[in-house]
Amino acid sequence: MLKKITIIGMVLLLAFSGITITATEPELPDLIITEIVADNASSDVFEYIEIFNASGRTIDLYDYSIAYVADLTSASYNGPNKKTELVSGNFSTSLVDRSRAFDNPSEFLLSPGDVVLIWFWNFDSYEARATISDFRAYYDLSDDVRVVAIDADNSAATGNPDRFNLQNSGYRGICIVESNFTPNSGYDDVISMATLDYGKIQPSMPDLAVVYGKPVKAEEKWRLNMTAFWIEPTPGYLTEAQKLEFDVGAGSTDSNTAAPTFDKLPKVIFTILCVSAALVFVFSSKRRIER
Repeated sequence: MLKKITIIGMVLLLAFSGITITATEPELPDLIITEIVADNASSDVFEYIEIFNASGRTIDLYDYSIAYVADLTSASYNGPNKKTELVSGNFSTSLVDRSRAFDNPSEFLLSPGDVVLIWFWNFDSYEARATISDFRAYYDLSDDVRVVAIDADNSAATGNPDRFNLQNSGYRGICIVESNFTPNSGYDDVISMATLDYGKIQPSMPDLAVVYGKPVKAEEKWRLNMTAFWIEPTPGYLTEAQKLEFDVGAGSTDSNTAAPTFDKLPKVIFTILCVSAALVFVFSSKRRIER
């Protein structure tokens, strides 16, 4: 009997000791793809991805590249199979006529919480001779929205087949990697990946966005969770739901990586659960003794 009372006492002590129970969730990547617009109404001149600095430090955008997984259903791809660098100055890395391209800023630093748009300047952009002013006008961007272009013209005639754009079919992965990343080297060095699974989100809706949140699986901390698709885009700004999820404005982006706690649950409820567990143990022990 004394043993049973001791067990109940220990359980009650734990209930009122203020111990915090934590739930493990994946670590938040430093750079997150938060939004993709992969289709435009007429031709695909102004496709983009949006990137958010979720880290607690300033990041040089030109230390990173955008990578691509052509088919996430195929075992023949060992991680991203293509990569294009983000570069200062003339953004073209392979255009036949580089004069159609324009200069990215000479320096591009992202402070904690900053957002940037990466314009996928592709074959349609090339044909349209699209400029950064055209892109800003298309989305009616305010002056505080920051934009850089990336060479996405994979046409053999005007660009390079090793480049890639934002496709409107299949199951693709768009990734952020460091510039020294080696294609086909797996996912260990992928910072974050947003997927476009057209098997689930067909048909593609022009000028609407797919948006992303925190990773779901700890073992795949680079795979972002698609939270909504074909919604009105907010280029250069997080959605209200993303602000809540990433805890934007809480004072420190370091808090984004903290595991959620349940210490705010009413102590009465927690105590009831603990006492119930103790009583089950006592009565089960009593029945075994009687037998």
